[in-house]
Amino acid sequence: MSTYWYFECDSHATPLRSEGEFTQHTDDAAYKHGIELANARPVGPVARHMGAGRYENNARDFLALHPTCHIYAISEHGIVVPVPAPMAPLDTWAWTNDEHTEARLGKWRAQQARLGWRVFHDDFHGPDWPIPMALHCETQEASDLLRYPVDHPATRRALADFLAWKSAQELPAEPTGLGAVVDTPYHHRLVRVPTWPAAAGPWFSEDAHRRFTWEQITNRGPVTVLSEGVTA
Repeated sequence: MSTYWYFECDSHATPLRSEGEFTQHTDDAAYKHGIELANARPVGPVARHMGAGRYENNARDFLALHPTCHIYAISEHGIVVPVPAPMAPLDTWAWTNDEHTEARLGKWRAQQARLGWRVFHDDFHGPDWPIPMALHCETQEASDLLRYPVDHPATRRALADFLAWKSAQELPAEPTGLGAVVDTPYHHRLVRVPTWPAAAGPWFSEDAHRRFTWEQITNRGPVTVLSEGVTA
């Protein structure tokens, strides 16, 4: 049985509802895409010139006019599903204990789990929200053990933001000495070599047979400094 779902904003004297529905089912792609658009605000207005469908056009028409408002999804029967506000900058994540097993960003909460890291939102709970968390497994073996969906776009995005912030906290300073050696899980060991203006970067990987910048190295994950090199 289909049910019309709309977006509604209560940041005004009188709540404003979208003129058209953005889906008729909560288990289809249109519903997931509408919620994802709401979490990706600000979004552009109508996308008709791009061949978007009626549901996406209805969602964009409304969301483009409410880039920072408090909105929620509401059915024609008055059932309300919360939609979290667009996420704050990544540097607002903060550890909430000395063991660095929990962190928070507004209503988002990251917690270390047996298999890796999981992310929750304070408003995602109960039967009205079927996918309340996202889970990051640190090994493929652990990922294979999962038997439930964790692909909600809002929690998936929050998890990616948290993991990027967490990785940045763990990165060492770039060694500047000639001959410095660092170890990575993907290019293995890289050595700092003399550079020149046309070079891609001072870090040479024998495995990849090319040079890298420090940013290129650290963007890929953890780095271990094995030697600081000679600074003269």
